[in-house]
Amino acid sequence: MNQQITKEKRRATTWLRAERHLVFYYGYGFLSVSTALQKKGLIKEARAELEGYADLSWFKGLDSEGEADLEQFRVWAKANSYTLDLLLGKRDILPAYITFLENHPEEISSGLVTILETANKYDFDVDSIIDKYSEQIKGLQESDDVKQLTYYYCYMYQLAIYHYRHGRILKGQKDTLNYLSLSQQRNWFKPPISIEVLQEHMQQSD
Repeated sequence: MNQQITKEKRRATTWLRAERHLVFYYGYGFLSVSTALQKKGLIKEARAELEGYADLSWFKGLDSEGEADLEQFRVWAKANSYTLDLLLGKRDILPAYITFLENHPEEISSGLVTILETANKYDFDVDSIIDKYSEQIKGLQESDDVKQLTYYYCYMYQLAIYHYRHGRILKGQKDTLNYLSLSQQRNWFKPPISIEVLQEHMQQSD
């Protein structure tokens, strides 16, 4: 009987073993649902899910890795809270958001995409922000990190729209050609016509 109990305990221990601390999987569940709701435009519902991972300090039995995960979710929750506010058109939070990005540079690339997206949606003027981070964003096109490249493509797409909306047609065309050309180089897609032909067509239409 005692041997059977020991075997069952071993099985339970093996079954509960995971690559990350349990707090990571708990928080990531809320993060995933919140992100999905945000993409659907359900901002109120997304914020409710955000609260589920914003403060996980109540979680018991945290080791150093668990504590690091807890802090990471706190940062993500703060960043995503700013995102949700911007998606609602709350322009006044931009200075605080920029300060947050300065303190958390790993969030800058995704944050700038959000800023440009909302600027296009609500007609914000974010020229000073674009100028401030232009060189840093350009550096992303040399990255081998797929996530950072994705942010770069999204940024350039939104930037082209931003310039078009502000009457800067030549800048918009330049940004469009930039991310299309890089996408082709990275074999992300094959355009129906060559970038060279497209560029020539744009020059003729100026």
